[in-house]
Amino acid sequence: MFGFNHDKVRRLALAVSLAALACLNGGRAFASSTCSDCHNMPPLDAAYRNLTSGGFVGSHSTHNPAVATATSCEPCHTGASSYLTGHRDGVIQISSNLNASPVAATYSKGTFFNQTSIPVMGSCSNVNCHFEAVTPSWGSAKLTSPTGCATCHGAPPSDGNHPSIIGAGKKHGDYYGTGTASCVKCHSDHTLEATPFAHATSAGKRALMVGFLSAPNSGGAYSGNLAYPAYLPSQNPPRNGSCTALYCHSNGAGGAAKVTPVWGSTLPADCSGCHDTKRTTTVATTLSGKHDRHMNPANNALIGINNGLNCIDCHAKTVSSNTAIGTTSRHVNGLVDYSSARGGGSAHYNAATKSCSSVYCHSNGNRSSLVYVNPPAWNSTATLSCNGCHGTSSALGAPDYASGGTASGTPNSHAKHLAGATSTTACAPCHAKTVSATSSLAFKDYTAGNYHLNGKTDVTFLASRAGAGASWNQATTTCSSIYCHGGNSIQWGAAAPNCQDCHGGGANPSVADFSGTFWSNGTLSTIQMTGTGSWADTGHGRPAASGNYPGSGNAAANFTGIANYCEWCHDSTISHGTATNPFRLRNFADPTWGLNGACMICHATGSAGVTVSGVTRNGSTASKVGSFHYGAKHTALLAGGQFCWDCHDPHGAGSTNQFMIRQYPALTSDTVTGAPTSQSAVAVVFALSATPTGTDYAKSTAPFNGICNVCHTTTSHYTTTAGDSHNAGLRCTSCHNHTGDAATTAFKPTNNCDSCHGYPPAPTGFVGTHGNYSSARNEDYLGGAGAHLIAAHINPNAKPSDGWANCAVCHSHGSLSPATHTMVTPVSPSKITVDVSDRLRFNPGLHTGPQWYNGVLVDGGANATGSCLNVACHFKASKKWSTEK
Repeated sequence: MFGFNHDKVRRLALAVSLAALACLNGGRAFASSTCSDCHNMPPLDAAYRNLTSGGFVGSHSTHNPAVATATSCEPCHTGASSYLTGHRDGVIQISSNLNASPVAATYSKGTFFNQTSIPVMGSCSNVNCHFEAVTPSWGSAKLTSPTGCATCHGAPPSDGNHPSIIGAGKKHGDYYGTGTASCVKCHSDHTLEATPFAHATSAGKRALMVGFLSAPNSGGAYSGNLAYPAYLPSQNPPRNGSCTALYCHSNGAGGAAKVTPVWGSTLPADCSGCHDTKRTTTVATTLSGKHDRHMNPANNALIGINNGLNCIDCHAKTVSSNTAIGTTSRHVNGLVDYSSARGGGSAHYNAATKSCSSVYCHSNGNRSSLVYVNPPAWNSTATLSCNGCHGTSSALGAPDYASGGTASGTPNSHAKHLAGATSTTACAPCHAKTVSATSSLAFKDYTAGNYHLNGKTDVTFLASRAGAGASWNQATTTCSSIYCHGGNSIQWGAAAPNCQDCHGGGANPSVADFSGTFWSNGTLSTIQMTGTGSWADTGHGRPAASGNYPGSGNAAANFTGIANYCEWCHDSTISHGTATNPFRLRNFADPTWGLNGACMICHATGSAGVTVSGVTRNGSTASKVGSFHYGAKHTALLAGGQFCWDCHDPHGAGSTNQFMIRQYPALTSDTVTGAPTSQSAVAVVFALSATPTGTDYAKSTAPFNGICNVCHTTTSHYTTTAGDSHNAGLRCTSCHNHTGDAATTAFKPTNNCDSCHGYPPAPTGFVGTHGNYSSARNEDYLGGAGAHLIAAHINPNAKPSDGWANCAVCHSHGSLSPATHTMVTPVSPSKITVDVSDRLRFNPGLHTGPQWYNGVLVDGGANATGSCLNVACHFKASKKWSTEK
């Protein structure tokens, strides 16, 4: 195969000679030669052919174990384990496939080349132990760890997701770097071994070693094919599998990653490969615990649209935005790195209990007197409202810390401003950029991220409530140009003003501002405090020293003597802007009087009055009333009079009107708020004369500006356009008084049958008793009473409440033509009519004159008694009705 070789012949001869010599040398035998006798084992590497040590240029020591045998040479020198001692022939034989690699691995100088003292070194390629990379020249300087790792497979390798500065491995590169130190995250650390590159000699003998040994990624599994030779580059590696149960690819809370990572693929650029990012849709995220409660407005109405926290608000040392990591060393480290500028320097998170503590976000917000309210555990189901941080004693969360006064760091006037409030929308007039003005228990949309949890007292006024010029000075804690305070300035935490401090000083006591939201439209209602028709003149503020009210003669209400005198009628515990009680009235929902309970608490018969600051006020006996004016003729379109203030102005009439009669009474009123919704077009003029008559109340000639005229359109007398002198000589309240049968029947006519001619009419001198016409009265003309007191005609127990029933038998509703007696009050024109019921007539066809009663029935005293004819109860003409004439 190799041809004739003289050198071999010589060596063979030499070997034979030496053997013979050994046999003949005094009979002494020598031990046989070994590999080490010629070139050491493993061969000794040297920089040149060293005759003394036997070393020569090569890299044998780095490719062999410390104690090598001929078998150790086999991967590169096929058959070396069977070489004889005298195998040297001047030719170096190299295997045609180094280390039995899957792809023919060769040495660049070929399989045979002559041995020489000055060799030219080659390199290997495709050898499996060098991961099929081209090796350095044989005899090069030994590789050093860790820089030499790149010689075979890159440090780290450039394929798959191995760490890199770009491409699919960038994330691993960002976290673990792109040097050999990154390898130990998934592989054994060979750099710590005595011979760092010895692991290469195991190629073909074992699978690729992938293991997760470094905390917090200890454990986990990898599904790719790591068997030899599948992992070599030439095999188009099927090694690309998935990591499972690995902390670095988890949701951060002990669960699986949102997206299962596959080696060689890329995850989403944001954080959603492992766990969700902040969302704003109605779809809940997969983030743990209360992330959505803090971050996702669509899943938390309290936060509001486009509000909520961002990742950086609680993980400032870790992230730079909602989708980017700022400091990788604090991410995937097994710790919950809580840090937050919003949380404050004392903020702390306990990973064991999953609880935040001393977090500014969960405090009362008062920097001068900070009180932390530690929230429930992060993984609990409990939810918080405004009072979870602010004002824990308040249902709304109105700050409830004790006020230290204007000069302190803790002034507080919330209680006065929010007394009785039932919705956090009551906070919006002063915190317009923070609190929703339309939805209770919610931040204002779009702003909470900027104006909440910023460490400042964000006071921004709603112009519609506080006025366009309203302003706040944080340094002095002063509100200025506030319509709520009559345009005055006031310091937060100052002594609470009284109602009159803001609502007093008006030019007129009646403000016609009763739109749908009159209580919150920015227009301040004011009252006239002094002067004609003012609070102190005709209003409740008239002091006792000023004497009784003109006209009525009633004692002065005397709402004086205490600073908060308005509170005898108004309730300071009810918040401003309360839609159901915008006037903030006391006793506004009385079971008997309804909204009128605010007045009747003092003016109803038997009422006890109201006590404020230890002082009681009650209506005088003369000012007690028993009902209000909302009778049968009133409808939704004619609702005026249903409330006391429809006709009366307790603040003063604004004119010389007496009995506190309004200048412009309400024609209609809102049934919920009690506010007038339309008022009379004509101003009332009401002043009682020395001897009051009907004309003081109602006018029969233009202008029809009497209190009874200005509202009436469908009454029989005294309307907005006419008057008829009905009982003009009598004071209207003689028949239409303020006390009715029920709470709503004030001014209902009290004149019934009994008021004119008794029930029933009786002869002169008759006095009724119980069971004997107790309600009978002497008739006002002779002969009128007659036989009414005959039991067969009217029952002795008859009483006015029986109505027309006892009368209609003979006075059948004026059915005669013309109808001169309608039998309803008031009667006009008045005329006695007899119209016997048909069922009592012999001949119902006889309807007129003497066929049924032949008396004379006219007004003015010209009447004359007569007999009943054609009636079944007498069979013949009766005795004359009355014996008086």
